[in-house]
Amino acid sequence: MTDDFPSVEELRASEKRLVGDYIELDDGEFRCVKCGCGFRSPDENYKERLALRDRNVDDLGRLWIPLSMLVDDEMMFWEFYCPDRATRITTEVAGDGEAIVDDMVLDAR
Repeated sequence: MTDDFPSVEELRASEKRLVGDYIELDDGEFRCVKCGCGFRSPDENYKERLALRDRNVDDLGRLWIPLSMLVDDEMMFWEFYCPDRATRITTEVAGDGEAIVDDMVLDAR
């Protein structure tokens, strides 16, 4: 890959306000650190503006324990990506048909 993006270690050592590995705070909006794409204001669920890839947990591969052995409901593996650069921001496992979890409360101050 020829893109000159900073490494995760470089981002963690920088002066920027980082949230996780790929989210930065910039003028009250949360952005992808790789491309600067804005995808969240502090009062909304950031995952709702990201690209979503969903698949059944049982389709992830043989290294996963089949969840159908543990729970009756169909479980989904959701991957949330930056809509511009396709950087994977976060993942979530949830029952099929469940709402997206707002797992961060962020204050832009």
